[in-house]
Amino acid sequence: MNHSNRLIKNILSNYAGVLIPSAILLFLTPFMIKKLGVAAYGIWIVANSLKSYFQVMELGIRTSVIKFISQYHAADEKKKIEELLSTSFYVFLLIGIISLFALKIIANFSPDIFKIPPDFSQTIKTIIGIFGINVAIVFLNRILEGALVGLQRYDLISLLNILSEALNAVLTVLLLLSGFGIISLALLSLFVSVSVFFIQLTILKAYYGFGIKLSRFRWQTIKSILDFSFFSFILEIASKVTAKMDSLIIGIFMPVAAITNYIIGVKLASIAEKLTDPMVDIFFPFSSELSANRDREGLQRLLIEGTRSSALIAFPLVAFLFLSDRAAVALWVGKEYHKSVIILDIFLMISVFTTLEATASRILLGIGKLRFTAAVSIISTLVNLFLSLILIKSLGLKGVALGTLIPLSISSLFLVIPYTCAMINLSVKELIKRSLIPPLIPIVPVFFFLIFLNNLLGLEGINKLFVNAAGIFPFYFIIFFKFCLSGEERGFYADMLRDFLKGKRIFRFFSGEGF
Repeated sequence: MNHSNRLIKNILSNYAGVLIPSAILLFLTPFMIKKLGVAAYGIWIVANSLKSYFQVMELGIRTSVIKFISQYHAADEKKKIEELLSTSFYVFLLIGIISLFALKIIANFSPDIFKIPPDFSQTIKTIIGIFGINVAIVFLNRILEGALVGLQRYDLISLLNILSEALNAVLTVLLLLSGFGIISLALLSLFVSVSVFFIQLTILKAYYGFGIKLSRFRWQTIKSILDFSFFSFILEIASKVTAKMDSLIIGIFMPVAAITNYIIGVKLASIAEKLTDPMVDIFFPFSSELSANRDREGLQRLLIEGTRSSALIAFPLVAFLFLSDRAAVALWVGKEYHKSVIILDIFLMISVFTTLEATASRILLGIGKLRFTAAVSIISTLVNLFLSLILIKSLGLKGVALGTLIPLSISSLFLVIPYTCAMINLSVKELIKRSLIPPLIPIVPVFFFLIFLNNLLGLEGINKLFVNAAGIFPFYFIIFFKFCLSGEERGFYADMLRDFLKGKRIFRFFSGEGF
């Protein structure tokens, strides 16, 4: 398969693997809240947050596995791949066992750590204990999935992700309708993880002949892995801590039921990131290729077009959700969760900064600037923690959300994006001119017109959602296409739209041919 077809296939596979499970979760969440109740669902979120925290013990090894397997596969070095897989597998097996016992200890003290209703004390102990076993399996799954990423089999990864999420959703509904509770859901999660493990192991053996063998374990391989993985590990720590820190802080300082209101807003706001991540994730290995070829113009073009594409997706979606915040929350989970509206609004602002920064951060990874990215992530996470701990006392849930917004906006606008521009010899002014202003221009008139229309007609509920959607999306893109692009650019986007599924344009454009 040529480069362009492979790039398009990977992007489409990534989108399918992210959007379909996200859609499943979107419909599953209100059902779970209704069936479990606010307190039980909050406990479920706390337990999942602990589970995610322990996954930082990957130590950046998965990133190393992806890098080295990609190299070895290109050189057709099967023996080295098996040595890498086997060594990483047994290292992760040890880490998983340690995590299992650590979570068992935490489980015993969890009712005292979090504000858990007395009726749920034994429940959370049991769930965290089950998750301890699950974490051990997930570690092994991550190594096997990393191997598939290194082999660039995003199609298989996405298919497996879709099937596992669909199975989990169907069985979750059946269990809750049958009167079972969150302990049964924890056991279901373990069952799905074990199933995924055996399927991935079978794929690697059947498609590529790779197996896990103790005889292939090599101490020297561990050294090679760790030499590369240190700063990747720092990044993973910052990412995991930032993603789950808010829920744990709320669980410690507020009633556990408050987590539900918070998570509803976070999940709705994350739609913009979920729509851009499958595209920008492909830019990481792509920018590595451009860097290896010393193609600075290609990197500049990637940053400009990648940032503009992210903004084109994020701006209208964020505007729609901001205008429809109360109606969106009420329609999704019910009017009683109105406290989630302010959290949604704050996290919509956060999603703007994260999507604008996304291409820049992938390029920094691709060109090997892990040290800078890791330093920024750690500082941002520490400031986030400090502000959240301070602001939760006076502002409650809103304070925790603001504690996330403030450092993230500063790091994105004043550190990551300018530093990336400096690394590839692109002025920040040029990036703003070509990537941010064109997508911003059409949103302003549409946004303020819809505010006027909503107030004039007194729209609420589904009517408000429909009018805002009909007013924002078509008119935004019409104005952008007609007035914010040059004739040359309009021709490019029109051709790209026609040729997208054939894979003819994107790779050729970013690799240096331009319009």
